[in-house]
Amino acid sequence: VLKIYGSSAQSAQCDAMREAWVLAINTARKEALEKQRKHEDMTSDFVTRWQRRTREIYEGKVMQISIAIVILASYMAAMIESQMLPPLEQGKFPETEQIFKTLEFVFTIVFTLELSLNMFGHWFSPFFSDGWNVFDFLVVCVSLFALSNEDLPAINVLRLMRVFKMVRLFKQLSSLRILINALSSSILPVCNSFAILLLVSSIYAVVATDMFGARFDYFSNFFESMFTLFQICTGDSWASSVARNVMDSNDSQKGLVALFFCQLRFDCWSRAHEYS
Repeated sequence: VLKIYGSSAQSAQCDAMREAWVLAINTARKEALEKQRKHEDMTSDFVTRWQRRTREIYEGKVMQISIAIVILASYMAAMIESQMLPPLEQGKFPETEQIFKTLEFVFTIVFTLELSLNMFGHWFSPFFSDGWNVFDFLVVCVSLFALSNEDLPAINVLRLMRVFKMVRLFKQLSSLRILINALSSSILPVCNSFAILLLVSSIYAVVATDMFGARFDYFSNFFESMFTLFQICTGDSWASSVARNVMDSNDSQKGLVALFFCQLRFDCWSRAHEYS
């Protein structure tokens, strides 16, 4: 009230009092936390004390910034490797390949150590109840498996799993975290709409297989018809490549065929706008 209706001197005094209160509250909070830590150190066992200290180190600002830098460096190394050593160029530059393999080994070890600190500090339920921690656990396990089984086919795909740790940086930025949470909450409604679209498409696929399957390979069975209908729903050359060919071979039923495809296209369009 003083700040709104009082003079400038009274407003400045109000601001000073508020800052003093905030400072006193923060000081009292720090003192209470310090007393709580000392009490826990005196009453807890050796493992619990080290778990708390490890958790404090891991959740510290310096550690989180360092982890973010390593994740960003790993992401950049993967992009540079994809540019310099595409599949057709592999084996031509052994020295460069060795450099990237060494970087991959270093990044995997760093991520493993970071995961070990996190698991020890938040063991057991607090760790596995966090989706980001489970995501990190899976990525590190796949990366370790890829390092220990280099002769397996398609192992390069598994090695690129460490790139997905870049997603972890989203939780460091509040704006991106809000977006990710919104996308996560929309998964169930999107799945429901997809189930409805799949049901409608399956009905059209059965009808199309019965009507056109004897003369057209892309309607020869149920799954072929489903894929063709998916092409129609995406709008990819559905009129020139599918609908007109079927209409030209059914001179006596051109109207019925045109109605079938136009109705299907309209259903796809209306449902896309309904759930957009």
